[in-house]
Amino acid sequence: MHLARALAGLLSPEPGSVIFGLHVGLAEKGFKSALSGSLMFCHSPESWVQMWDGPVFEKGIVTVQAKLMHVERRGPKGDETPARSVALLVWSVTRL
Repeated sequence: MHLARALAGLLSPEPGSVIFGLHVGLAEKGFKSALSGSLMFCHSPESWVQMWDGPVFEKGIVTVQAKLMHVERRGPKGDETPARSVALLVWSVTRL
């Protein structure tokens, strides 16, 4: 939540202003194993929207869009590791 509030400061107060991004997500929010072996928390599209519209911004002053996109990810060039599917949470927050 702390990071989301810091990012919220980047959104201009002008209507139509937008911030956007993408990162690893899950269909259901929770923890996922990272490549390093540690656990990382991942939002679902629903939990991402709920976080921004209410806790981060006053309810109803932004519109939040979020969806999961599945992409095939390969290792560095020359790496023979098979491609794996990764779910990316693609999102935007727009000031109304």
